[in-house]
Amino acid sequence: VVDRLRWVGGAAPGLGDLQETDPEEAAKLGRLQAMPGEELDAWLELGQLGFVTTSKEATVATRLGIPLSRVAKVETEPLGGHSKRDRVGRDTVDEYVELVCHKKLVQDVADQMFQVKLALEEMIPNRLLRELASPAQLEGRLAGEPDVDPSDWRAHSVEKGFREGGGQVEWFWEHVAECGTEERLRLLNWTTGMVRTPVGGFSQLPHRFTIQCDPDEGHAEHLPVAHTCAFQLDIPLYESKQVLVSKLRLAMELAHDFQLV
Repeated sequence: VVDRLRWVGGAAPGLGDLQETDPEEAAKLGRLQAMPGEELDAWLELGQLGFVTTSKEATVATRLGIPLSRVAKVETEPLGGHSKRDRVGRDTVDEYVELVCHKKLVQDVADQMFQVKLALEEMIPNRLLRELASPAQLEGRLAGEPDVDPSDWRAHSVEKGFREGGGQVEWFWEHVAECGTEERLRLLNWTTGMVRTPVGGFSQLPHRFTIQCDPDEGHAEHLPVAHTCAFQLDIPLYESKQVLVSKLRLAMELAHDFQLV
């Protein structure tokens, strides 16, 4: 959405962007650009490619299985100020590709994207929208960050009931820091119910994440327990980091496989 809004504002989309919405057309244009010079000259001379592309109506009809004979307009008007007599040559292939991308990704959806822009500006101030440089940044603003910062998580957490020097708390946070992104997100989801870090970091949680010691030594073989509504994790008095990590991973795996029927 951010890319589309930027394009409506004047920035230029490229072939990589077209790949996301029309991979078949993008592949055709990519092959055209990749052709060696002499082969390209021969192909262009044979095909007499003009500065036009498939109209929006014809593209939709093709996807819906409607015969093109029922479409009033199969080709667009000449692209980029060219005339109907202009033909694409070796020196103008890149220009042709740029014009097709602009037609399909900007002109054909300009009305729809204008309405999306108006709706988006109702949720996010225009000043903030201008500061966004990529779709990933918009996603972060709306849905939270796609990774977990272990330092930020710990800084906004509470640790209760552990013996001084017992090691369990340090082992847990060491494990969080050592995890890959995917496992950290799974751990966050298992312990809090959230799929991403909240916008603004863990300081924005409604209440602090709590690591609670299960002091019953008879529970040392039990799995840790997560209370997602309370943002709380109960950890028994495991004898080593290795045991803690293996129990934690087993608990997450079992929770993932568990389904209510």
